[in-house]
Amino acid sequence: FVLPGRQLAPGAELTMHTVWGHVAHQNVLRRVKAELFTASFLRGAHEEAQSLTTEITNPIETHTALPLFDAYCRQTLLDNILRGGWPVLLGDSEKPHVYALYSRKHGDLERDYNAYVISPEPYSHGETSYRDVNQNRRENVTFCPKQGDVDVRLFLSLVQPDGYNPRTVKGGVFTLDDHLDSTWESVMKLCKFHKVGEVPGLKAMLSKPFTPGAVLKHLMTENAEVDLPTFLCVILREAKLHHQATFTEGYWIDHWEYTLDLVESYLRIFPDKHQELFFKGDRVAFFDSPEIVRPRSEKYVETSPKKPRQLGSLQKCKEKEALIASRGLDGIWVCTEHGKGTIYKTTVFAKMLLIVVVKFATLDPWGMGLEMEAGRPGWDDALNGAPSLFGSGMSESFELKRWVHFLRHVIFTNRGAKENAEKEVKVPVELFGLMQKIEEELRTYNQKSSGDTERDFVYWDRVRTALETYRSEVRLGFLGTEKALSLEDLDKRLEAIEVKIAQGATRAVALNKGIPPTYFTFDVEYDVLDIKNDAGKPLIRVKKFIPKALPLFLEGPVRAYKVQPDISTARALYNKVKKSPLFDTELSMYKLNENLESQPNDIGRLRAFPRGWLENESIWLHMEYKYLLEVLRSGLFEEFFTDMETMVVPFLDPRKYGRSTLENCSFLASSAYVDPSMHGAGYVARLSGSTAEFLSMWVLLFAGKEPFAMRGGRLALTLRPALPKKMFSADKRVSFCFLGRCKVTYINPTLEDTWKLVPTRHVLRKEKSEEEVKGDHVPGDLALAVRDGAVKEIDVFF
Repeated sequence: FVLPGRQLAPGAELTMHTVWGHVAHQNVLRRVKAELFTASFLRGAHEEAQSLTTEITNPIETHTALPLFDAYCRQTLLDNILRGGWPVLLGDSEKPHVYALYSRKHGDLERDYNAYVISPEPYSHGETSYRDVNQNRRENVTFCPKQGDVDVRLFLSLVQPDGYNPRTVKGGVFTLDDHLDSTWESVMKLCKFHKVGEVPGLKAMLSKPFTPGAVLKHLMTENAEVDLPTFLCVILREAKLHHQATFTEGYWIDHWEYTLDLVESYLRIFPDKHQELFFKGDRVAFFDSPEIVRPRSEKYVETSPKKPRQLGSLQKCKEKEALIASRGLDGIWVCTEHGKGTIYKTTVFAKMLLIVVVKFATLDPWGMGLEMEAGRPGWDDALNGAPSLFGSGMSESFELKRWVHFLRHVIFTNRGAKENAEKEVKVPVELFGLMQKIEEELRTYNQKSSGDTERDFVYWDRVRTALETYRSEVRLGFLGTEKALSLEDLDKRLEAIEVKIAQGATRAVALNKGIPPTYFTFDVEYDVLDIKNDAGKPLIRVKKFIPKALPLFLEGPVRAYKVQPDISTARALYNKVKKSPLFDTELSMYKLNENLESQPNDIGRLRAFPRGWLENESIWLHMEYKYLLEVLRSGLFEEFFTDMETMVVPFLDPRKYGRSTLENCSFLASSAYVDPSMHGAGYVARLSGSTAEFLSMWVLLFAGKEPFAMRGGRLALTLRPALPKKMFSADKRVSFCFLGRCKVTYINPTLEDTWKLVPTRHVLRKEKSEEEVKGDHVPGDLALAVRDGAVKEIDVFF
């Protein structure tokens, strides 16, 4: 940056323009610099950027009596897109490719510890983290229904046979393969039409994996004046999209769980696609990584006398690495014949079942949390020492119970499909063997007396051995043989699994004085073996585990809300948390955790932070928003709106918050922080997972839990907003953009809170017609017209 020296008279003005950017070649810069370095061009570019921002955020256009809240909605969608991406449809309109733009790791340069990568080309995107982008795309299908179930199938495909997933998700690339010559003929016809000669180097580019942006950048560099949208349609019509990902680092125990949110979001918009999603449609693959989870016999060690640890949980398998490399561009997908055959694919239901079974087999020795067996913790990265302390996470157990319950509901819904109902599901023979062993051990466990002190350990040891056997069998890939399971028989197996998880949860809550715990570590009794690991540490055989609940973390209650049986138990949980040390009475906010001073430094880097700062007792906005979302989803509307006044960013005092109340932050310093002047101030990057949680809140507030549902076998639009009367304007109206394109206006003449009301009639406006529907829902073809975008406006009367 260059600061010019100027002397200004009183009242005079000085405007400075700074230009920065990237071009592929200096000849491009020479061609455009005369136009680029003019004030008029820069003013136009600024106006274009503002227009683009408005266009991108129009899908969440909101009009309430609270203009700051409305503006915050727009900013939140924009920031969510910058981290999670936005779907665009490229190629032929009959069979378009869904391509995600903008997404990149965290997306904010404030996070200088992240490798920030974004491609310098049109239609740009960068590398992302699986957990981040999975959460940030949760509501994309609500704002852009045309994307369909693409995210569900992508993120399920990225789960490995061992239940884990790659850390880094990259953008997709295209190949033409056998369609190169026919595509090139179409390209040349298009060039001839635009009176453009053959573009140098273009065919060579299309003969290799390419991105749309790289092709367009090449055309601009060569100054080829063709219609770019038409050109993209031509080259992508017969192209194949290849998703890319890589291991990068570590296996976390929570990444898998967020995909159910994607599934539920999809079904809220497409409930009529239930059978197609789970049992038909495109099948999903399995990601293949050279990093494998070691068995217990190789990672339970004694680091010094009387200091047992779980270390070195992962190992790079050289044989597998070579096998993956030999398979080319699609080598990242698990194959049959133990890695030497074709890509193995299965149904969405079968893939979700595999995840449930494998995760169930990782329950800790007390049957409570899921073990941190692969070297990484769950959502709270700063608890990075807990895996070495044989740690486990209750949050993941609550989520597992939710998954099991969901799969049982899928089976129940399948029964109602009558002639379209599925009778069985096929699973890999290796998974079938693991399921048989689990069923056998569960039966034995249930036959033993609850007073049998060895019952839990013996069950855990045998099931873990079965899991290690399964992982050994699928190390290089599946055999390819499948076994059929009756869905009715499977429902009984899932019921037994659900009961076992519930028993563990009850035990965990009892150990934690009635509030759902989040983390356990375990003290162990063990024998030292006369064998050493690669690092020269003696291996040990553990004989007994003694659990130690860590102090309260907010995440445990967040996940527990999802499996509460009714609103009364949810309210009881809410009241317990409100009275606990998790609630910051000074700020009226929820802290990430309570005081950790009693804990050893071994639990993780969070012990290095002062109280009230970063991941140690601060107000971590993402987790607080997760909590608020579950309070709202549980139907605790009065409690939610009370908390919203002191916790949701646009309602904060900007003088205390210290930044714009249109943007989020990573955390706020809590009242536990040593400097009172900093209490309630926001810090670090604004692009966090909090945006995903707010967007889910927005959907619940304005559209309800099930915007679309099945009524009498037909699709129905069933809007059920949860809006307080204060959000309605003076004309007793609230409006919002639904499905990214339909303006919905709620008319509330009595100014009641809408969760106490039911719609009485709807007025639907298409391009040239209007139709009134009486009743609490819009049925059949009209509901389909709303979803397809044919209805431009809806007035809903209460």
